[in-house]
Amino acid sequence: MRTNIRIAGKGGQGIVKAGVILGEAIAYEGLNVTQTSSYGSASRGGDCEVDVIVEDESITDLTVEKLDYYILFSPDVKLNGEINTKTSLLIEKRAEKTDLNSYNPTIIPAYECAEKLGSSKMSNLVMLGYFSSLSGLVSKKSLVKAIRNNFSKEISKLNIQALEVGVELGREKVSEERPKATVENQS
Repeated sequence: MRTNIRIAGKGGQGIVKAGVILGEAIAYEGLNVTQTSSYGSASRGGDCEVDVIVEDESITDLTVEKLDYYILFSPDVKLNGEINTKTSLLIEKRAEKTDLNSYNPTIIPAYECAEKLGSSKMSNLVMLGYFSSLSGLVSKKSLVKAIRNNFSKEISKLNIQALEVGVELGREKVSEERPKATVENQS
């Protein structure tokens, strides 16, 4: 089964790095994956998006039209691709857009959480942790392995902390949405 994931924001928010880490981690899960990115000529502040395509079988089509997951970091990014009621829309709290409320987005305080850890630059990893818990597509273990492969030992330690915060936020959200078991009195 094919899964299309788009991560979008502005240059300098770690969008491309998030896509690289996510793609690598999904490959560790034994799935076929490809990651493409597009961004403007400005290295900071220009629109930036990454598509991660996951497939059980070989990936022969790189066209992404219908999105299964859309992870949005910036409020003024032009939305590309089809979003519908089946799309899981994850939005960083500072990027909340009222015109997307009809899609029932999940608002995540990734920037705020990353700042509490010492640097807002880790908000992309908070979002990946949240995505991991929500989607079940990639394990925390595989994400940690990809982080360690992409950062120095010192930076990896901080980034893994950010990932863990996101994983926990996601677990809390998933447990909130899970139906509560009811026990009937059988006396």
